[in-house]
Amino acid sequence: MQFHQPTDIDEAVSLLSKNKGAICLAGGATLVAMMNARLAEPETLVSLKGIAELSAIERLADGSVRIGAMCRHRDTAQC
Repeated sequence: MQFHQPTDIDEAVSLLSKNKGAICLAGGATLVAMMNARLAEPETLVSLKGIAELSAIERLADGSVRIGAMCRHRDTAQC
């Protein structure tokens, strides 16, 4: 299995587009459990942990909220 840790969104998108069947790894609870049960056997994992902008919570001009893929539950509770 290949494991990649991109540092920005462009790099992550590039890795995902170059590696057919690659899976993003965020928190990992569900994916790791599925891998342990042999229900998922990805050839390539792309970790989102090192992409700082995915941990952001932003209030947008139109009043909506953008929650990054790496935000923790406790961070969203404070929003």
